[in-house]
Amino acid sequence: MLKLITECHNLDNLPVRDLIDSSGSVSPETPISVLAERFFTEPELDALPLVRDGFPYGLAVRNKILTTLGTRFGFALYARKPISAIADMNPLLVHHDESLNGVLAQAMARDFRDIYDEILVVDEADKYVGLLSVKRLVIEQGNHLAQSIAQRRMALERAAEMQKMNDAKSSFMAHITHELRSPLHAIVGVIELVKMNFSQQKLDEFPKYINLLSTSSANLLAIINNILDLSKIEVGRMDVYSEDFVLGDLLQEVLETCQVLLGDKPLTIELDCAQPQILLSGDRGKVRQILLNLASNAVKYTDRGNITIAAEGGSQLKLSVKDTGIGIRTEDLANLFVAFNQLEDAKTRRYNGSGLGLTITAQLVQLLGGNISVDSTFGIGSRFDVQLPCRQPSQPEENFP
Repeated sequence: MLKLITECHNLDNLPVRDLIDSSGSVSPETPISVLAERFFTEPELDALPLVRDGFPYGLAVRNKILTTLGTRFGFALYARKPISAIADMNPLLVHHDESLNGVLAQAMARDFRDIYDEILVVDEADKYVGLLSVKRLVIEQGNHLAQSIAQRRMALERAAEMQKMNDAKSSFMAHITHELRSPLHAIVGVIELVKMNFSQQKLDEFPKYINLLSTSSANLLAIINNILDLSKIEVGRMDVYSEDFVLGDLLQEVLETCQVLLGDKPLTIELDCAQPQILLSGDRGKVRQILLNLASNAVKYTDRGNITIAAEGGSQLKLSVKDTGIGIRTEDLANLFVAFNQLEDAKTRRYNGSGLGLTITAQLVQLLGGNISVDSTFGIGSRFDVQLPCRQPSQPEENFP
């Protein structure tokens, strides 16, 4: 059984037993696929403790479970295994008679990768009692430690910010769950059609089915990659590499990809680069991802007109993407690059996607030591500008035609 944290801090007299939020649980032997379905159908459910014979054995956290299943071969590898195989088997446990401040101190002392909102509570016999919410503890701490107006204001602001982030994450998870299920359902449906037509020797529709499978698979992969990229960036596991690359070649790759995304839209995409043969040194993959995210975003939100992808190399690599699309409202600009914020309501949204592209783009720009800005007029169009530190490797004169 888990090693219990027994240290008690007597900073106030409020025991956490009075702050328990829920007492639901599942068996450690519960199949991962069963619990994943609960997380899919209950977007408000963030975590469930693993309990056997009344004793806690671990904690299944939504983000970890869905991210693990979303990785390559994740569902195939783990779906039939018990939830204990990928759950957190060493969560924070506290006694129900420990003080609010003592529990909060332990919660905040956890490793960054182990910080989540839920804490498991046990009684004198070490049996599971229920879950605590760190967010609620912070709110209660604000109520009990507000010895002055300034202290109270700071505590309440902290709690309000946590509530805002929690609400945004809940909304985001509900949306991303829908986005994941849509291509999965399409893939399953097309496979059933292929099987049925094959059994009846009807092969004429196969090319159309293959295209549908390809499109749905690409959409699913893009969503999963965005989630994984954001996770790696947030925990500091995104590495930066350096290699030499030709600026014009990179721009051409982005242009060709965007032309595929156009479909039948009456759109023109242009490149603007005075020095296409200039040789630069930097993280080519991330520069390409930044530019492709901005360009594909422009394609998504532009129905007609033109898109211009521009680049200029020197002491600074200057990138810009300008479109004649729907533009962005002034009041939405502040939240444009914020994670877990959607500018469209999930129920009335017109454009598909995870909504993470611009967030990841801004964080990649920051990771590379650059900056990003946007100038937009609603109903007319937008322009995104990126500046990144840049250097040119020393090359012989003849290498530049």
